[in-house]
Amino acid sequence: MKITRSRKSHISDWWWTIDKVQLGSIVLLIIFGIVLNLAASPPIAEKLSLNQYYFVKRQFLFFILGILVMFFFSFLNLSQKLIVFYIHFHQCKNYHINFLLLNFSYIL
Repeated sequence: MKITRSRKSHISDWWWTIDKVQLGSIVLLIIFGIVLNLAASPPIAEKLSLNQYYFVKRQFLFFILGILVMFFFSFLNLSQKLIVFYIHFHQCKNYHINFLLLNFSYIL
């Protein structure tokens, strides 16, 4: 499937409006992190009596989740993003206030 400027679809509009350098940098950083994780995590996992690739599997799971969230938010327009962020930060604000009050009560 060739993506051209004359073709009008959500995917072609998305492709021509994203920052390709930033997307490439993100993908390279993720690949570099997975390679480092493949090199460093098996000995730690064995030391903790876990599966040898336990941390690699978790890294890959969060990689897939992060890519899906990134693509989801890149397809939203500005007003949709503002609605999502307002709902999210409104919930987080209440959570952090409760969390701070709970921690403060332990100090007293």
